[in-house]
Amino acid sequence: MSISDQIERLATAKANIAAAIESKGVDVPEGASISDMAALVVKIPVFTEEEVFLAAHPVGSYFKTASKGDPGEIYGGRWELDPSLGAFRWRRIE
Repeated sequence: MSISDQIERLATAKANIAAAIESKGVDVPEGASISDMAALVVKIPVFTEEEVFLAAHPVGSYFKTASKGDPGEIYGGRWELDPSLGAFRWRRIE
């Protein structure tokens, strides 16, 4: 691999890192180095268990559980209990 290929690869990697950080809502200043960006990573918001659960179960999806408890009471959102045999099947409606 030539030096120019390596420089291009690093430039692409740097742009990808900046894009990933900015996709999480953290601004990357123009001309920031990779080291500068590493320091910005700590500013990326951490998602709660509830946010992850709701993102994994968009409106219209189902959640099966052995418990009759409404998942909305734990994770949020609005859920409807569907008739099912065996496990309780909840459908997210909002």
